[in-house]
Amino acid sequence: MDAVRPPAERAAKPFRRQVEELQSYLDPPEDAQVKAIPAAGGNAPPLWLLGSTTTSAQLAADLGLPYAFAHHLNPGAAARATRVYRDRFRPSARAAAPTVLVSVSAIAAEDDARAEWLAGSTRLKVLSQVRGNRIQLPTPEDAADYSYTDDDRAEIAAHSGSVLTGSPETLAERLRSVLDATAADELMVTTPVYHHADRRRSYELLATALVPIFQNPR
Repeated sequence: MDAVRPPAERAAKPFRRQVEELQSYLDPPEDAQVKAIPAAGGNAPPLWLLGSTTTSAQLAADLGLPYAFAHHLNPGAAARATRVYRDRFRPSARAAAPTVLVSVSAIAAEDDARAEWLAGSTRLKVLSQVRGNRIQLPTPEDAADYSYTDDDRAEIAAHSGSVLTGSPETLAERLRSVLDATAADELMVTTPVYHHADRRRSYELLATALVPIFQNPR
């Protein structure tokens, strides 16, 4: 992306103008000089606006676009942002009604303690980023062996609380709370677990947690 449009050029236009420019490429007039060839002939992909603030929610509503909220980045703003989006939504050719997807970070295991142990990987990674040291996701074993100070624990609590952990029963309640707060039409789940087998098992357990939620919405 930097080769096509350097950072300085990407920031030269307001974000709203950039989104509108993208829309024009996907649905160009006949005399347009630049056209997105894969989108020609009615093959344009769905266009969503991803954000984590009320500002992005307002823009998605103004433009009549489906909205994806990054709960894993800013959980405290999820309820307000999705409410602003729904309240101010303007129907468009791309979306006749407001549509909300919420992206959550969730880790499931057979019990709460095991899930929290698996989450040690991402918590240590977050701590390292806060300290200015970007690292790859460490193993949960390495995270458990790390010597945390009180300041470390405070930083982890302040910056990694968006990761939802627990048994299927615990996660069912936590995910239902997210759905109740946002009225999301869809959940997108990321699971930052180091070992493949644990990550796969987490998704299996998450499925058991989510099925009753969507079968019995409040």
